[in-house]
Amino acid sequence: MAQVVFHDAVWDRLDAAADALFALLCAESDRIEPLVTSILASVSEDPASEKYQRLAAAFTKLLTLNAVSFASVLSRQARFAFRKNVKLFVSETRAFLRVM
Repeated sequence: MAQVVFHDAVWDRLDAAADALFALLCAESDRIEPLVTSILASVSEDPASEKYQRLAAAFTKLLTLNAVSFASVLSRQARFAFRKNVKLFVSETRAFLRVM
């Protein structure tokens, strides 16, 4: 995830990164919430801060937009929906996370 957010030339590798992340999330779906909570805490300890709120909203979109489901890694429709979500996540979070 850090490669995707913090490096300049990642757009050509974004689908591959999204597919790898999707497979991990399918395999470890019970760890998604604690992972997101940990990442949010590393950004800011204050849940009312703008960075925290923006990142939390971006994670919500990443994990729920386009009716994405982590039930099966073999679901082509879910994988493509997740790819769209990753592209949106990166475009929304890249600028303000790189300034931190």
